[in-house]
Amino acid sequence: MEVKPVNKPQNGAAAPPRSPAAPPAARPKRYKKPEFQIPGNLNEAQQRYQQVRQVQQQAGEEAENTNSYQLNPAVELDKQQFEAALNTYIEQLKASNKMNLASGLQASKSSFRHNEWTLSLGSEIFKNMLERERENLLLFLREKLQIPDLYVRLQIDESLQQSREHKPYTQEEKLKEMARKNPSVKKLQEIFKTRIIY
Repeated sequence: MEVKPVNKPQNGAAAPPRSPAAPPAARPKRYKKPEFQIPGNLNEAQQRYQQVRQVQQQAGEEAENTNSYQLNPAVELDKQQFEAALNTYIEQLKASNKMNLASGLQASKSSFRHNEWTLSLGSEIFKNMLERERENLLLFLREKLQIPDLYVRLQIDESLQQSREHKPYTQEEKLKEMARKNPSVKKLQEIFKTRIIY
């Protein structure tokens, strides 16, 4: 076995020029894991939740302020034309299988003031869904109605919220619900001095 020297060129060719010594490769920085703290009790968790909600609301208000439009008194929205354009958009949502968004838009209340469209919604969840769809909706309506400075203001209307009946799940909740509907159940429990162990 023949060992060839590294510096000698083969076949009589000139040796390639040496490059200056490269600096040693820098060590990659170690990734520091983020510190997560689990709340010690429910109050701490609620406080953190409230802090996060405040930050989100402030960010939403700032975004709304930066994207705000001015009222244009020269613009008057025709309600019938607007409803027709909105119904067309709702049909497009249904065709693209966005049923929640379509049904929420149908259930909402609209009011108009020049180029401002105020949309009253039933829940915060639907408001968040519509925030994500806002740009597409406005682009469609601006093009259809030929009002380039049309904008929408979203607000929550408590009267539009669907009432949900609380269903008792635990034995204690079931007993309280029975006593609420029929007070004699509570009276019977007091007469016989019974205690329910849950």
